[in-house]
Amino acid sequence: MLLQRNRVCLIQASRRLHIRVNALLCVLFAVLMVGAGSTAYAQADGENQADAGSERAAIEIITIENRDPAFVRAAIGSALDPRGSIAQVDNKLIVATTATNLLQLKELIEQSDLPARRLVVSVDFDHSSPVSSVFNVVSAAQQSVQSIEGDTVSFSAGDASAGVPQLTLTAIVHEDLADADIVISNVPGFTGLHRIQLTLGEWYIINPAESPEEQMQAQPVAEMPLVAQQALPDPSAPVVAELPSPLVSSVVEPSRQAQIAVRVDVLP
Repeated sequence: MLLQRNRVCLIQASRRLHIRVNALLCVLFAVLMVGAGSTAYAQADGENQADAGSERAAIEIITIENRDPAFVRAAIGSALDPRGSIAQVDNKLIVATTATNLLQLKELIEQSDLPARRLVVSVDFDHSSPVSSVFNVVSAAQQSVQSIEGDTVSFSAGDASAGVPQLTLTAIVHEDLADADIVISNVPGFTGLHRIQLTLGEWYIINPAESPEEQMQAQPVAEMPLVAQQALPDPSAPVVAELPSPLVSSVVEPSRQAQIAVRVDVLP
């Protein structure tokens, strides 16, 4: 038993060491790449020493205090200089890039690494109802819960074991918008993952707007009456105006089967 426990501990320690070694190698590689890029830049534009100084290699270890480091890393990735790199060890980001780019990334990290906000997440399983469409009006279909930004909250239109509509929502707030991952179950045509962006404080109906094809399908479709073979009219008979046969309409219903709406509010 002792040997087995020691073996497990050795494997875990080896994995942690492997992660750190990879991160250090990544930083070393980035330093070499950035240094080479800086040297080339300085040689190409040696007359402008100020610009060459701004392109010098820089490395900094930044501790992420509030958010998931992977989330912050993804948020700043698009602003990273092509010659730089970002490694992650535990809750720290090791950034290797140019001095100018490092300042930009640190500003973005400050904007992303904010304390998680308190939210009120609401779901309306029957938003077509005029009563339930009004916020703060209690209805059987409308539910609201308080949560923390980034947490997953669950809703059910009834007994969860009875196969009734269910919904989970995870929201991350950016200024006046919320990026939401919504998973719907037991709703034909809408079951699955929906990734949408919500305006804070407003209801969002998950049913998408009808496509032009569906709008055309919903219009009455004229069916031309069958024309039977008839004998030629008698030229001596009086001419009688014939009214056109009425058209037969067949309406194709659009594939809308639910009126589920979600809403995210930020508490002060």
